[in-house]
Amino acid sequence: MYECRCPHDGRKLLEMARPPLSRLGVKIRCPCGDKAPGRIVTNGSSGIILAVAACGCGRKTVSVVGDLVAVRCRTCKKIITF
Repeated sequence: MYECRCPHDGRKLLEMARPPLSRLGVKIRCPCGDKAPGRIVTNGSSGIILAVAACGCGRKTVSVVGDLVAVRCRTCKKIITF
């Protein structure tokens, strides 16, 4: 389990099974058979986390990894995305 904490006082806001965005990594298998390293991209308007990989053969693969979670701290009112 991974914890999301308030940046001001360090209080725990939530626990999730998914790692934070900074720790997410992915390798996507291209239809040509090679594994291409992907990068994590967030779609801000819909809150979807995407993995985008470009293979050496020229194909670009996009797959959905998960959903973006936004938490608002009760004390400092800051919104933290996780």
